[in-house]
Amino acid sequence: MKRTTRRTLIACAAALSCSLGFGVAIADPCDSPTRMVNGQAVDLTPLLEWWSNGQAGERPLSGWKHIRGRIIGETAYGWIIQGEAEGESLSAKFLLRNPPRERLQKFQALEQQLLSCERERVYLNDYLDLPVRSPYDGHSDSTVPSISWSDQVAAVTRLQELARTIPSLRQELGQCQDERGNFRLDAFALRLSERYQGFPVFDHGYSLPASWSPTNLSTQAKQKPYASYARFNWADQSSFEPIP
Repeated sequence: MKRTTRRTLIACAAALSCSLGFGVAIADPCDSPTRMVNGQAVDLTPLLEWWSNGQAGERPLSGWKHIRGRIIGETAYGWIIQGEAEGESLSAKFLLRNPPRERLQKFQALEQQLLSCERERVYLNDYLDLPVRSPYDGHSDSTVPSISWSDQVAAVTRLQELARTIPSLRQELGQCQDERGNFRLDAFALRLSERYQGFPVFDHGYSLPASWSPTNLSTQAKQKPYASYARFNWADQSSFEPIP
């Protein structure tokens, strides 16, 4: 029973550590090339290609600014970010509408995955301290906890996998962490002509699926309007003020 339980725990932990992958970039501003802003689909491909190619030549889509920073608050309108925004003063605070919550969710999932892997490594190291039971030892004391040779091989193999997985997770998390280990946003967002409680306002836009291409944006927008975007049509604008 003990051997079956240990083997099951190893298998479950291995499955968990491999099940939390997402197709979402969290440390690259060149993410989500197609966005929905104010009910209009926008193709950011020219800007993202310009950024990826060393920012050579004239900058396209000048209204879309590069922003970086950490979340210091959340309102009904979006995230309050402390960081840097292209065209703003250093160490600026700003409101980000329609923030990329899927990036934050992936970051949190990676944190949990790393924690799970580190706990599993501790467990397996303790597990391998148990004596190995030989199939030829017919006089072993059954009251002494032991493991079989096959269980030992499985545990060692899993530790080798963890030795590769844990540094990779730490590296991926490190690319999108601030000095305190918190999530750090890196993205492009549209600068809006308003302020929120004195802060500049940006709109990341609602990320559209990869199936949305520049050639079918207008057609799909008519066929499949995004009802979920309606929650960003603000009924209460009292906290906003136009820029002079």
